Amino acid sequence: EDLCRVVSEDFPELLDVDSVALCLETEIPPPGGPATILMHGYVGHLLGRRRALLRENVKGDPILFGEAAASVRSDALVRLEPGEGYPTGLLALGSRYPDAFHANQGADLLMFLAQVLEWSLGRWLTAPG
Repeated sequence: EDLCRVVSEDFPELLDVDSVALCLETEIPPPGGPATILMHGYVGHLLGRRRALLRENVKGDPILFGEAAASVRSDALVRLEPGEGYPTGLLALGSRYPDAFHANQGADLLMFLAQVLEWSLGRWLTAPG
């Protein structure tokens, strides 16, 4: 629960974005916290083989951002791969500003954040109910 709370409530302020979603490709919702459930293959559909995708001037994806999608105008999508036996995930950051994210922007810190989340996801998904 703490992981989902930090991602959905604390990350927007810490990262200066308007919306953050932790998404998992799974049929069974994980225990103890809200995560956006994606159909298997959706992360690959969005990112292809890329680890991260930063887009400017987009319409927010309601599958990722829910009701907040209407205000998302740029986003950063980062693949989460917590390890063998765990579902593929996605960290989606959305901003109301059309140029908050763009393809030429460095993503090193996003990649580091993704690695920390992958480790945390592995612990969360194996924690007792």
